[in-house]
Amino acid sequence: MLDQLFDLFVREFSKHALTLHTKPTATKAQQTRALDLVRRPVADPARFGQVVAQATALAGTYEMNP
Repeated sequence: MLDQLFDLFVREFSKHALTLHTKPTATKAQQTRALDLVRRPVADPARFGQVVAQATALAGTYEMNP
């Protein structure tokens, strides 16, 4: 589960770095640093499937107090 969370964090952080890089108001230093921060997470389809299966198994099991 933790590895899959880091996969998500890496993807989101890289997305924001790429957004900063493409802004017309970003300085050259910001653009360079933003590209330094872009990373590709290690994909693991089996791990992703396990996390989805765990989440799906929990769907509908929570009940709110009246």
